[in-house]
Amino acid sequence: MIIYKKLIASLLCAATLAGLAGCGATPQTPQESVAMGRYIEEAWTTPEISERWYLSGAHLRPDGKFAVVAQMNAEPYEIKYYTTADGTQWAEETPPWLSTLNGVAGYFRSIDFNSKGEGLVCYLGTKLDGSGEELDRIAMISADGSITDSAIGEDGDPWDAVSHMGSDGTIYAEDIEETEDATEETTSDTAIVESALPEEEPVPSIMPLFPRDVLMGEDGMVYLTTQFSGSGKFDPITGELTASYLTEAHSFTLAGGEAVQLLTMGSAERAGHTVDANSLFFSDAATGMLNRTLPSENLQIDNGAAIAGGEDGAVYIANKSGLSRVAPGGDTWEQILDGNMCSLSVPSMNPYQIFPHGEDEFLLVFYTDQSLRFFNYTYSEDTPALPDSELTVFTMLDNRTISQAVGAFRQQHPNTLVNIRTSRDIAEAGNGDDVRAALNTEILAGKGPDVFVLGDLPLDSYIEKGVLADLSDVVDSLLETDSILPAVTEAYANKNGIFAIPARVNLPTLWGDEDAVAAVTDLDSLLAYAKSHPDERLFGNMTPEHLLYQLAPGTLNSLLKDGAVDIAAVEKLLATVMALSETADEPHFYSYFGTEEYLSQIKGYAYTFSDGGYVAATNTPADPEDYFAVANNRAALMLQFLNGFESVMQSNGVINKRLGGMTWDSTGEGDWVSDVPDDMVDKVFRLFPDSGLYEPSCVVGVNAASTQPELAKAFIEAVLSVETQNTDLGDGFPVNREAIAIGADAYQSHYTSHSYSTATEGDPSFPADEMRLEYAWPSKPMLQAVADRLSEIKTPMMQGYPLPIKYAMQECLPLALDKIINGESTAGEAAAWLAGELSLALEE
Repeated sequence: MIIYKKLIASLLCAATLAGLAGCGATPQTPQESVAMGRYIEEAWTTPEISERWYLSGAHLRPDGKFAVVAQMNAEPYEIKYYTTADGTQWAEETPPWLSTLNGVAGYFRSIDFNSKGEGLVCYLGTKLDGSGEELDRIAMISADGSITDSAIGEDGDPWDAVSHMGSDGTIYAEDIEETEDATEETTSDTAIVESALPEEEPVPSIMPLFPRDVLMGEDGMVYLTTQFSGSGKFDPITGELTASYLTEAHSFTLAGGEAVQLLTMGSAERAGHTVDANSLFFSDAATGMLNRTLPSENLQIDNGAAIAGGEDGAVYIANKSGLSRVAPGGDTWEQILDGNMCSLSVPSMNPYQIFPHGEDEFLLVFYTDQSLRFFNYTYSEDTPALPDSELTVFTMLDNRTISQAVGAFRQQHPNTLVNIRTSRDIAEAGNGDDVRAALNTEILAGKGPDVFVLGDLPLDSYIEKGVLADLSDVVDSLLETDSILPAVTEAYANKNGIFAIPARVNLPTLWGDEDAVAAVTDLDSLLAYAKSHPDERLFGNMTPEHLLYQLAPGTLNSLLKDGAVDIAAVEKLLATVMALSETADEPHFYSYFGTEEYLSQIKGYAYTFSDGGYVAATNTPADPEDYFAVANNRAALMLQFLNGFESVMQSNGVINKRLGGMTWDSTGEGDWVSDVPDDMVDKVFRLFPDSGLYEPSCVVGVNAASTQPELAKAFIEAVLSVETQNTDLGDGFPVNREAIAIGADAYQSHYTSHSYSTATEGDPSFPADEMRLEYAWPSKPMLQAVADRLSEIKTPMMQGYPLPIKYAMQECLPLALDKIINGESTAGEAAAWLAGELSLALEE
């Protein structure tokens, strides 16, 4: 391993990147000294497997080949084994251990080998001979490929026998002193009865190991990290725990005789040391004694992290910021691969494993879309440390779709560095006025970024003043091939062209009772249904504040007319909210949601404007009452913003429970089953209101003053490409038709459950058995029904609202409602007050 000698060039690269300040940084001229040398990313292929299979257990073999296990996601959980030498072609192999394992493994977890060819596999199943309970098991592979059971965990959790560990890492077994119990006096009759009872043999309770990381040591020992008991070294023959390491750590590796653990959250204490999150613990691998700690505050771990030890004794860590190295015994981080120049910065790419190999190479394994992807990095001395050009993208806040698009763009333009500028201090500043003013100064000077994310910027003003370039050529090409939803292009077009386009859309939807969903299409029909069904509760939460929060998005477009507040429209909204609230005897169906305890939790939550306008967030603390009430047939309807196909799981689970079906079932095919009947999926939800409103998200445009307009437009194309759009990032549905079709056809083994653990015992209004929802991945008919709704969208929310009006409306609507609730005003008077408050903003 000679990777360390390339650090100087890599650090030069990092230093140069740090010097790129502001917008429109220019590439170096030929006369300047150009730093040479950087790692080049190459995407490896994956074995061809069907939809019902998934990849796991990636490892590097002693013969230099890379291998991965594929498993059937259904009984009988068959396992296959593939190897490759260069990532271009994969060969299926059937080593002796595989045939034995296929007979007993219910679920494959991981595999690892040492340099001697000795290995281990961790799986959920019975012993290799088929006997015993189905538990987490570790089996050992010999150099000839034969496999035998280990004794680890055979008698239960191996940590149970450990009382404590000294500061030197020594394990002290629990000492149990035998004492004679005092003999109680009993009558002869009692003694006779007791002696007649047969003695019951205790039933041993064997707990699963819940393994997370399992490594095969060069010493033939097994290094195991479990979910609940920490990390330890085990003798596979006796099952004995011979050394124990930090309990709270989340990743584990071996390097240079040390056990290295990464703590990614919380804090931990060991031998008098307290260490916070984002730190490495270095312990003596033989004894468990803590040697040192190393903080890593500079490393971003928000999309996961992976660590590995190299043959040189160094420790490598991969995360969003890049690939970094700690030299043996070192106390500083050395970045050797910048995350902004590889797939580590892509939101959907979660680093999973690192394999240093060959001469100056790394293989990174990413977990993405419930599968594994492989990228190899090779050092090139002849490649400039920095790409030839730079493209600058500005977004007020971090934007996952933009970060995802960088990966797609990089594949087509490897010699262009994308520099994403954000306003990270906007939350502390309270508003973005200063940021927008500084940006406008750059624009007036003919500079500024090449690409804008326009959600929190004055879109209409930018179009009017010629700040944005015409994207008609990009859009026309997409429309000609039917690659994009027409609604998202038509809304941003005028007689001079198309100057912006949303990359994502969110859908306001109504879910619940079949008859109610059919009858309710807008505010008028909602109120009419409530009044015509006095014995049927409409929503779980019927407070005026909650109803305004839920109903305002669908009406805001109508509240302005001819540049002024439409007082009649505002009065109608406020009056409808109050009238709906009065149709319920109690504002909260479950009394807990009206208590001071709960209300203090959601204090400060209100409807907010996202990067596309108004958004009622999918999982705010205000939602559980509606979900539980509908799921348990306590209320007819609930409103939910859907922000991607995965967000359908929650509503789908609510309807499943409402209809009395099982949440999920493992059939003979192993499918996750949605119990909403296929003929019902179009009847239990709809867009609300039924006027085709949608919330635009990630609205993008190109700076007309950009010195590289074609490159900027190419980035817009990457944002709208299927490669970017088919990843569900939770920030909206795709607008790319192919990506929509992929989402509607997706098969994923997602399963989750949600329970409100604060249910109080004996409270009939808050029964614990009702406070549980379980969600499985929706059926394809349900996903297709949601995809069909995307073809119904017509008008973006808040279209034509200048920013000052958006924020003023956000602030004034709840205040106007408060005036009615407090008896200070009628709905008409409150609407007139709101119009007066907004008049100044409208004049500006």
